[in-house]
Amino acid sequence: VAIAEVGIPAVQQLLALAPDDWRTYDLAGQMAFEIGAMPEAESHLRQALDLAPDQAAPHLHLGLVALYRGDAPMAQAHLARAAELDSEGPIGWQAERLLEQYFP
Repeated sequence: VAIAEVGIPAVQQLLALAPDDWRTYDLAGQMAFEIGAMPEAESHLRQALDLAPDQAAPHLHLGLVALYRGDAPMAQAHLARAAELDSEGPIGWQAERLLEQYFP
């Protein structure tokens, strides 16, 4: 997949079309994470959480950014929140596995 060539312009268009949807910022954060733009990823994911603090996905993704940066307290907090918010779903399952792996 050509993330930089195709994904980035698509996310930029999505940001213009749906600037009030938390999913827009969650996706933009994931895209930034994939290309290694961690400050941008964190910024987008925090915007997603500002719009929807009780959504598990941005917590999971922000936890991954924090793990990548080596910020264990922030990672653990966001992963735990994702696990709590989606305790029966796939996001919660993934967050639980990451918590078990990195914070046994």
